[in-house]
Amino acid sequence: MVSQTGRPDDGTDTAGFFNTEYFVDLKPKEQWRPVFHQDKEKLIAAIDYELSKFPGVLWNYSQPISDNMEEAVSGVKGELAVKLYGTDLRTLEQVANQIQAQMAAVPGVEDLGVFRVIGQPNLNLQVTAKQPRAGAST
Repeated sequence: MVSQTGRPDDGTDTAGFFNTEYFVDLKPKEQWRPVFHQDKEKLIAAIDYELSKFPGVLWNYSQPISDNMEEAVSGVKGELAVKLYGTDLRTLEQVANQIQAQMAAVPGVEDLGVFRVIGQPNLNLQVTAKQPRAGAST
């Protein structure tokens, strides 16, 4: 297992500095424990059960190359994304929750989530040219 914390310096990953990814290579299916019957869904369910013991952590499972391509195309982590644009963050949050509720009712939709943008601090800096003081050397 290998882990990566943060985001790469090349600016291609949409994750924030808080993101941690774990890469776990699986053995060939023929070498899996018999209880999984070479069924990836059963294996993921078992892993999910064990990882659910960590509160406040969201887990998802993917293939690294397809995951990176999906992120590059959509700008978010996930196979499918709905993006909302507007100036009122509270309204966008309400609409996002409504969309999530509708999509959750669609058979087959799993690992559904909303990226929250309300409550995140921002630091805005305005850079201006400083005039030298009279008599000061520059």
